[in-house]
Amino acid sequence: MPPSTNAGVYRPLSFVRYAPADRWAVHAVHAVGPSAPTLAGLELDSQWPEGVPRTRISLSERKPSWRLFPQVDGGFVSAIDMAKDAICNLQDVQPDVVLASGPPFCMFIAGAMVANHFRAKLVLDYRDEWSQCPFDFVSHGRDDQRWEQACLKRADAVVFTTESHRHHQLATFPELHASKAHLVPNGWDSATATTDFSPHDTSAGDTALLTISHIGNLASHTPIQGILSLVERLVEHDASWRTKLRLVFIGARSAEAQEQLDVFPYPDMLEVINHVPKSEADQRMRATDILLLIAVRDLERYLPGKLFEYVAARRPILVVGHPGEASSVVQELGVGALVSADSKAPEFEQALRSLCRLGNAMPNEVSGWLAEHRRPQVAAGLFRMLDKLVDGQDRKPVDHEFVST
Repeated sequence: MPPSTNAGVYRPLSFVRYAPADRWAVHAVHAVGPSAPTLAGLELDSQWPEGVPRTRISLSERKPSWRLFPQVDGGFVSAIDMAKDAICNLQDVQPDVVLASGPPFCMFIAGAMVANHFRAKLVLDYRDEWSQCPFDFVSHGRDDQRWEQACLKRADAVVFTTESHRHHQLATFPELHASKAHLVPNGWDSATATTDFSPHDTSAGDTALLTISHIGNLASHTPIQGILSLVERLVEHDASWRTKLRLVFIGARSAEAQEQLDVFPYPDMLEVINHVPKSEADQRMRATDILLLIAVRDLERYLPGKLFEYVAARRPILVVGHPGEASSVVQELGVGALVSADSKAPEFEQALRSLCRLGNAMPNEVSGWLAEHRRPQVAAGLFRMLDKLVDGQDRKPVDHEFVST
């Protein structure tokens, strides 16, 4: 939750923001944010709805015996601390539903403990994968899979952001029944830009400066070597591109990404900007010529929130990497192109020219797709599912098997 600014903030924040419109009262329990929030974090925090209570909890730094305590993502002691504080703060609330969102996935364990205490319904929101996650931002301790199985068995409903993630989980975990596996996709919010950035004019053909922008954090699982190699081969093929093309990276960068930028042989083609508030990011998306999306093989089941913002900006999208959920949406909507990082220079050049021709001429299907995926509509779908979950049903008995696990 804000004032944190990582990509995982936007989805749960939207559920908090739009819950009152769907007649749900929310009490948010979340980890303490950064002690010195950025302007972007403060802007997000300003979106917190007035009158919605929140309990901030510091995750435990204790390191218990690895022999005696389960080893899970986020820490088992943090799950216990979170559950204890949540129970103390929710005594007057007596929640009907406990919605746990991860990573970190110790939140799922904490949510199950809280749901058991109040005999409430438990809903698990998978923003990312847990034991099946191929990336290092989720730890893989010896007990993660066992506790994931226990949480899935205890859950009354489980929410996924893509169909391929849902299908993978159903095939992997017999504890998860299709009847309680739901799709609630990511989405986008209307732009709130206040700063004017004029887009480059690509109508002048080869003489115009063409900008390709990646707007968002560059984590270790979003390597930029592919696009850098493509541009390097393009300049070697036709040196005029060195003065016609600019790569723009806006957002925080991993050490690996910074190293790759540092050794790029054409630094004059780069523009690197640190994290900016979302309102400015929205405007910069609309001001660029082409938006860059990195799609590695391990991301094939993922549909990043960035893609929704990109489509909403109505600029052509260049997907560099492997086919998957993201490239399928881009190609089905007709809003961009997929290019392999191994493509030859002429193929990459052809893709750039086709994206320039696309320009602002977005297909008619885009408006309908965007309307379906606005965050208020996505949140409404979640709360309709919660309505069905609790209407006319008694409180769930405590799952003693989960507690003993």
